[in-house]
This record gives sequence, C-alpha cells and structure tokens, in this order.
Amino acid sequence: MSNLPTRNEDDYIIEVAKSDVGFGRILTFVKGDYFIDKEEVPLGSEFKVHTREWVQVWINFDIRPIVQKIYRVARGQKAPDRETLGDLDKSKWQPGFNNQPKDPWVLQYLVPFESLETGEIVAFRTPSFGGRRAVAELASLCAYKSKRGERSLPTIKLDKSSFQSKNYGKIQQPQFTIIGFEDDRGVRHEIDVDKMGNLGGSDGAAQPDADDEVPF
Repeated sequence: MSNLPTRNEDDYIIEVAKSDVGFGRILTFVKGDYFIDKEEVPLGSEFKVHTREWVQVWINFDIRPIVQKIYRVARGQKAPDRETLGDLDKSKWQPGFNNQPKDPWVLQYLVPFESLETGEIVAFRTPSFGGRRAVAELASLCAYKSKRGERSLPTIKLDKSSFQSKNYGKIQQPQFTIIGFEDDRGVRHEIDVDKMGNLGGSDGAAQPDADDEVPF
C-alpha cells in the first residue's frame, strides 16, 4: 500500500485548491511524514498559518464528474453532517481498505501554510480526525486571540504525535507546535512554547476511532 494518496485523488485536490481555494501545491501528513506533493518536508519546518482561510470540503470521488462541496468557515459556513449528503446504503459503496465498503464522501480540511523559509504558500490538506482536530484547535485559538485584540497570525513548526487505535494500533497524527504570533505589520513575536503547549494531541493519548475510517 502506497504511503501517498492515489494520484487521481491528489490531482483533484490540487485542482480544487487552485480554482476554489487559491493555492498551488498541497501539504499532507501520511504515516508520520509530511509531503508537499510527493516531496518530503522535514519535521521542524516552520510555517505561518492563515487560519482565517480555513476551508472544509466534502468530496465524492465515486461520482463522475467528481462532486465537491466547499464551505469557507470565516464566512459563517460549516460542512454539514455526513447524513445530509445521501448515499447511505453501504451495499452500494465501492470496496476499500480490507475490502470493506468505503464511504464515497470524504471530509477534507484545507488551510494555507506559508513557508517561513521560501515564502511559498501551500494548502495543508487532511481527511483524518487527528489532522482536522489540529486545524480546528489552531483556528479556534487564533479566533479567540483576535477577539481579544491580540496578535493572532500564528507561526508553527511541523511536528507529530500518536494515539492508540483499537483497530489499527499506534496511529501517527500531525501536531503543530506554536512558536510565535505575528502582528498586523508582519513582525514576529516569540512565545514561551512550554506555556502554550502543542496542538494536535499528545503521544499515547487515546482518541476517538473516527480516524480509523481513513486507513493509514
């Protein structure tokens, strides 16, 4: 089984990102490693995260042409519950991992990550529970800081953590370690990481098995 998503799905995500979200390349987390497209990105790489551009996307890869429903959170939009999308008859689903029926609808989160080294803006894309939670926690923290009139544009370094799944054993998940915030002038302000903590979970912490729906 490949460490990277299938080419057709990756190509489509890139197409959506370019046309609807405004980014070029895709940053992903697969089996404990980060990739921009198929190029591995080292742990510790630093990015500015534009959390206000967070996008939720329901995608159905089984329909041709492929169907995608985009929701921009900062505009008051939120991806609806899975049950509202239809296609609930599992007997009609295509086989997936371990030949089990695979839900044709996949929920993806997309958010712009700007490299502090190169200035390139890529879209971090994640379908997993752990990845979506890390994005949501970071966006929520920044929104609260913004409401209080504080600096709210975070800079992070890429990290990872893990949790124990009852079905798949130890599962790796992305973790974003906050290293500072920028003000409106783009001036970076360092913070005490020990006081802030990390987003994305802690090693060994038990998590819901929603992540098991996306095999690694």
